[in-house]
This record gives sequence, C-alpha cells and structure tokens, in this order.
Amino acid sequence: MHPKIHISKEAKDKKERLFVGGKLKIVVDKIHEYLLFYSGNRVAVVCTNNDKVEMISVCLDRDISTHITFDSLLLKPDTIKISGDYRSKTVKIAYEDADGKMQTLSLS
Repeated sequence: MHPKIHISKEAKDKKERLFVGGKLKIVVDKIHEYLLFYSGNRVAVVCTNNDKVEMISVCLDRDISTHITFDSLLLKPDTIKISGDYRSKTVKIAYEDADGKMQTLSLS
C-alpha cells in the first residue's frame, strides 16, 4: 500500500464505512476485503449489503464506482479473494460459486 494514502474501516450503527484518504467512500453492511490499486487511483472492495454480495471498484480521483452484484445464496463471501498490487491497472477477484467451482473476475 502507498504510504501517502490511508485506508480505514469503521463500524457504526450496524454498518461498515470505508474511508480513503480521510474521505467516506462506501457504507455497507459488511466489508470483507479491500485493496488499493491503479497507482492509488482506485480501490477494489468486496462487501455484503442488503443480502447481496458486491464487488466494487471506486475511482478515487473522479468519485465514480462500478458495482457487480450477486445474490448471497449464489456466492460465498468468505471465499472471495482480491489479488493485485498498488501498481496494477486491474485486480483479479477469485471466488467460489454455488457449485463449488472457482471463478475469476477482473476489475479495473
């Protein structure tokens, strides 16, 4: 993680909040995992909200986000892993589907 960009997670009122650089970016039921990438311009987040599993890519310099949503019965949030590094332009999100097969998505 880049030392100049601080990411923190806070729980309040049965919701979890993700702050990037001191700014609130996401409010959801549960944040499972997050990763800063694209040279600090984006953060990938795996979370659960309203019984749905969401994979979110937030563009920090434009306040734009992309959401991919799954029914939580079709996807096990505990099996989701984000891989990539700070300099990557994309991150890979691996997860186990309802049939027990590993799947991979790319977020950029």
